[in-house]
Amino acid sequence: MTLWRPCLFSLCLIVLLAACNLQQQGNPTPTVGVTAPPAEASPAPSLTPALPTLRPTPTALPLASLAAVMPPAGAPTVIPLGVGTPGSNALTPTLNPTDADQRYELTVRDGKTIGVNYAVTLETGTVSFTLQGPDGVVWQKTLTASETSRAEVPIQRGGTYEILVQIDRFDGNYSVSWD
Repeated sequence: MTLWRPCLFSLCLIVLLAACNLQQQGNPTPTVGVTAPPAEASPAPSLTPALPTLRPTPTALPLASLAAVMPPAGAPTVIPLGVGTPGSNALTPTLNPTDADQRYELTVRDGKTIGVNYAVTLETGTVSFTLQGPDGVVWQKTLTASETSRAEVPIQRGGTYEILVQIDRFDGNYSVSWD
C-alpha cells in the first residue's frame, strides 16, 4: 500500500514538468514575407501551418585571450631595441626578468668576458640559465640532466647584465656563480 504513493508522486511530478515545458514553448507566429506572383496552375492548398522564417543565430565576437596575446612564461619576447647584427634589421630576443624564478644582476665593462659557473643535480624537470644584457640574450643553457660546467661569454657592449634561472617541474638543486 505504501509503494503506490511514491509512484503516484513521481507521475504527478512528470506531468507537472511536461505541462510547464509546453507552456514555455509558446505558439509560433508566421512571418509576413514577399509573395511571388501567382503561378498559372495553383496546386491544392496545404494543410500544414506556415512556419516562421529561420534566421541566423547571432554569435559572440571572438575575444582575444591572454594566452594568445601573452607569450608563455620563459619564452623569448622580441623587444625592438634597434640593435642586432651590423647591417641587418634583426631584433634580439629578450626574456622578461619577472618570469624568472631567480635573477642575479651584474655590471660588466666593454670587451670583457663573463665566466658563468653552474652545477646542477637534477632528479626530474628542467632548469634553464640565461645571460642577457642591453643587447638581449647573449647566452642560454637548458639542462634536463645533472651537469657541472663553466661558460665563457664574451661581452661586446658593457652595462648591466642579468643571469636568469627558470625551473620547470624541477626536483633537485642547482648553484650558479660568475666572475
